[in-house]
Amino acid sequence: MTYPQTNEPYASWQPNLPQQAPLKKRSRWPWLVISVGVVSGIAVLVVVVLTGNRGDSGSSVQENLGLESVRQACGLSSSHAVIGDAGRTLTLDGEGKENASGLSWTDIECALDHTKMPESVRGRLTMTRALDGMQSASWDGYTATWNYHPDSGVNLIITSVR
Repeated sequence: MTYPQTNEPYASWQPNLPQQAPLKKRSRWPWLVISVGVVSGIAVLVVVVLTGNRGDSGSSVQENLGLESVRQACGLSSSHAVIGDAGRTLTLDGEGKENASGLSWTDIECALDHTKMPESVRGRLTMTRALDGMQSASWDGYTATWNYHPDSGVNLIITSVR
């Protein structure tokens, strides 16, 4: 193997490599457009989350009328279906072994239907045992707390959070 003969010191020797074209300066426009798009998307998402807009075009009639309308629509007696908190709370007292005058399960289901309680919450409500104590759940615009005992029946409080 032979090495090139040169009068220059070894450190300055460079092999003959093909010359590369100088790098072109990339345009910043694509990155700028992408950045503006991402920032705009995040801004829209923040506004939607903060305003609670889920894309609903409007509220249903039942949601606008309140819990008093639920009580009236189901024909619930005022002694076992009590409206409180300026119409924001409906307390239902169900029938049990020692409370035969309470609301029937059919009456309670009517109120659940009018508040659009989802099946997942209904399932929890119907499977509550006396040992479970006070239970609670939330769904679109409402919260509910309840307990159950065979002697006193189900006691259910529905609160509108709108």
